[in-house]
Amino acid sequence: MKRIVFLLLILVVYLQSVAQVGIGTLNPDSSAILHLESSRSGLLIPRMIKSDRDNIPSPATGLMIFQTDVNPGFYFYNGNDWMPLAGDNDWLFNGEHIYKANDGNVGIGTDSPTTLLHVDFSQYANIVAFDDGFEDGNLSPFASSDPAWFVQNAQANGGSYAAQSADISDNETTSISVNVYVPAGGSDFNFAYKVSSEENYDFLVFYIDGNSQEQWSGDVDWTVYSGNLSEGAHTLEWRYEKDGSVSRNDDAAWIDDIHIDRVYELTPVFRLVDGMQADGKVLMSDADGNATWQDPENAGVSKWIQKDEDIYNANSGNVGIGLTDPAYKLHVQAGASGSYLLYVDNLSGDENSYGIYGRVASSNSFHSAGILGYQPGDYAIGVLGDYGIWGAAVVGLGWGAVLDSLPTYTDIGVYGAADYDDVSTGIYGYDPDPSEGYAGYFDGNLAVTGTKSASVPTSRGNQLVYSVESPEIWFEDFGSGKLQNGHAHIRLDDTYLETVYIDHDHPMHVFVQEQGDCNGLYVIPDADGRGFTVKEKQGGTSSIPFSYRIVAKRRFYQDHRFGIDMLRPLENNLEKAKYHKPFSVDLNQAKKKREDLKRNKYKAQNGPLSRNNSAPKSKIQPE
Repeated sequence: MKRIVFLLLILVVYLQSVAQVGIGTLNPDSSAILHLESSRSGLLIPRMIKSDRDNIPSPATGLMIFQTDVNPGFYFYNGNDWMPLAGDNDWLFNGEHIYKANDGNVGIGTDSPTTLLHVDFSQYANIVAFDDGFEDGNLSPFASSDPAWFVQNAQANGGSYAAQSADISDNETTSISVNVYVPAGGSDFNFAYKVSSEENYDFLVFYIDGNSQEQWSGDVDWTVYSGNLSEGAHTLEWRYEKDGSVSRNDDAAWIDDIHIDRVYELTPVFRLVDGMQADGKVLMSDADGNATWQDPENAGVSKWIQKDEDIYNANSGNVGIGLTDPAYKLHVQAGASGSYLLYVDNLSGDENSYGIYGRVASSNSFHSAGILGYQPGDYAIGVLGDYGIWGAAVVGLGWGAVLDSLPTYTDIGVYGAADYDDVSTGIYGYDPDPSEGYAGYFDGNLAVTGTKSASVPTSRGNQLVYSVESPEIWFEDFGSGKLQNGHAHIRLDDTYLETVYIDHDHPMHVFVQEQGDCNGLYVIPDADGRGFTVKEKQGGTSSIPFSYRIVAKRRFYQDHRFGIDMLRPLENNLEKAKYHKPFSVDLNQAKKKREDLKRNKYKAQNGPLSRNNSAPKSKIQPE
């Protein structure tokens, strides 16, 4: 007994006097405090289930266990959490480098990556409430159109400030919008609005992702509107939209206290610091795939470049939308049934404001145009124009004409104007074969303030032959007949009868010219209005030929006589009317005048158009 106690005492003294302990070896490694060596046994770490592991009181940093359930394996405590020890060779070291040694994808923030590197921050992004009552005095993070909404303190729902619509003119729109990303489960939202406008004509319209949700007009005091947003990215937009005339009340709209229960807080998910980083730079790759931050203007030739508030393409190729091989500078291809393929909305309705401006270089050819419209289908339209209340759908301005010549408060489908002496033509129609078709066709009334004439070919050029005018609408016909013993009956042409209206109140008028010696002729209309009888006066029995001219009222227009022209000023227009000299009938004089007009026009544009001369500036070209 004494011998055993003595041996234990020696062992204790030995353990306390050395720095290493060896089990299975007499030469423990100097770098190890405990050195185990065996060819038949191993080190058995405590084994337990996850719930037992989590119940270890105050685990020391570095404490290790073997977990037998829920992702079994070795775990160590790092001071904050239990961490697994990797048990495969998916990640390997090569010197100071680490690399992935399998063919799978790497996920950051996701356990099911779909690409080689898949970053998903959605489950880690902060979900916060969106609240903005403009109490900081500015619109941010809202974006606004031009003219822009603004923050003011004369009207507010809560607090001291609210956003007010811009001061706009008739047919204009001003908008304010904000972009948000809503997490799974969606979110409720609400905002306050106020309107003071022309009721049923000028509206505050609320949109979600470009789709109208609700609209308000008239005098509406502060009211709260509520709704729900689905998961995903959304654009909330408020537009104040005016019609073509009249303003009422304050002619404005306000919004305030925009609240959304749940949105993702904007947090960066990627950061690359290479010494070249700076605001506005882009990540650009070289031919080997090496990427660095670069200034957009120095990032290569095939690129889009932002300069101040503008963006442009700096290469000489084409831009395609909806196709990979664009044939034109901007080539758009898609299916847009019942909608638009290209939509341009100019929110300004000021003078000289346009949606699209087309221009071609100077040319002596008629085969170029600023804008070409073509529709290859049946019953199709090449170019379609439309307008709001008053105006013209399509306008063509010839030389010397200006938009001020367009009549006000009129509805015009096509308007053409020109003002350059005898060679001016507002609208020109051409049909090479007059025996087929028409150069111009009007399904309705035709009115002119000048003359109506036919251009007839003669040996002295085409001469103008003028139409006879009348305060009433008459159709006439000509014919001939012959008396038989002082008597003749004329039956009117059946087709002519279908075009005229003849009764007691609208009688026909017949003018007879005898072509021989007689006592004179007179006419007796038939009771049914379908013909007339010609008799010789004083009971004569001559058998001479005669010609006649008949006029009768046009059917369906038999009661027309004069009528106000609603497109001209409704006043005493005779005071402003003036004498118009007739056209020249001299061919040589007309030739000289045409050459003078051509010469003067080129001179006005600093010389004749050629490849060495710039094209004349359009009368409506934007500045």
